[in-house]
This record gives sequence, C-alpha cells and structure tokens, in this order.
Amino acid sequence: MTKGRIMNSERGTVSIAQVGMLVVGIVVAFLLLQAVIPLIVAVLIWSLAGWGAGKIVQGHGYDPITNIIYGFGGGIVSFFVFRILGIDLGEIPIVSDVLEGMVGAVLIIGARNWMTRGQTTT
Repeated sequence: MTKGRIMNSERGTVSIAQVGMLVVGIVVAFLLLQAVIPLIVAVLIWSLAGWGAGKIVQGHGYDPITNIIYGFGGGIVSFFVFRILGIDLGEIPIVSDVLEGMVGAVLIIGARNWMTRGQTTT
C-alpha cells in the first residue's frame, strides 16, 4: 500500500485527503440542510396562514409573496396577542402555527381595511 493512499485499484487511487474532503462536504451539506429545512417549513406555514386569512377576509387568497408577508406578520401579532390573553392553541406544532398566523393575519388585514375604509384608489 502506498503511503497516504487508502485504496489502490485498476481505476485509480483514492487519497486520504479526498476522503477527508468528502467527509467535510457531507458534514457541510448536512448542516446546511439543518438550517434550510426549518426556513422552508416556516415559509410554507406563513404562506398557508396568509392564504387562509385572505380567504376569510376577502374571499380569495392573495399572491404568494403577499400571503407569506401576511402570514409572517400575523404570526408575530398573534404571538403577542395570544400570550397577553393567555390563549394556547395546543401542542400540534404546524396546525397551531398556521391557526395562530391566520388569526394574526386576519387582524392585520382587518386593521388595514378599517384604516383604508372610505378611501378611493386612483
């Protein structure tokens, strides 16, 4: 066996450095997935919450970006409102998160509609 080599075959050799780089690449990919997957889930939850709030208040959902913005804002608003009022929607994480986001988004959309009531758009 050649020094610094793990495998010596007809196809070529694999060095210890190459194996090390492969291991580092796998670890980095795993860490990136650990950071990205929760963000993707959060964006999907915000989008569902915004879409549901749009269906409740307007009768139709908004475009995807607006759904995400309303859902995110609604999640923040409902987090504080529910804590102040002592409301807990349960232990089912995604369902309770979507419901909280929807309630908060409905509050935001309702406040926006109330503030813009009587104004005409030109």
